[in-house]
Formats: sequence, C-alpha cells, structure tokens
Amino acid sequence: MPVKSNAESFIPEDPPSAEKLRDLLHRLHGFQPRPDQVEAIKTLAIDQRDLILIARTGWGKSMIFQSVPALRTGGIALLIMPLNLLEEDQVG
Repeated sequence: MPVKSNAESFIPEDPPSAEKLRDLLHRLHGFQPRPDQVEAIKTLAIDQRDLILIARTGWGKSMIFQSVPALRTGGIALLIMPLNLLEEDQVG
C-alpha cells in the first residue's frame, strides 16, 4: 500500500515531541503506532541517525520503512518491499 506523503505539513522546523510524532503517524497510517515504533521512526527520520532494528514478524517494520521517507522533506525515496515473496516463503 503506497504511503501518502504530505511531508511539508508533517515536520515543522523544530523536532516534534514523541506525542506529536505519534499523532502525525496516526494521521499518515490510520492507526496508533507502538511507542518503540515511534522511537525508531524518530531516530531515522528526525534525528537522521542509523538504526539496527531486530523485530519479530508482524511487529510493524514495514510501517517504519514507509514512514521515514513520508516524514522527511526534500529528495526522493525508493522503497522496495518484497512482502508477497516473504509471505509465500513463510507459508510454504
């Protein structure tokens, strides 16, 4: 599912608080993210730091990958997610 980007309206000049970021992500995706997801997105999109994230299947890693380019302004992001192949591999 493509992520709608309204980046100009999402990230103000000052970094948003965790609560404000959670509200922005809720508007972007339509559901409340977990606190750890908010922290991961903040690390990647706001603080622009590297992150190693190890999480179980179904934890919401795809939401994190989709949120980072949607929240950042400027530039181009290419997101390739072979989830169908992963699902077929896990079922088989």
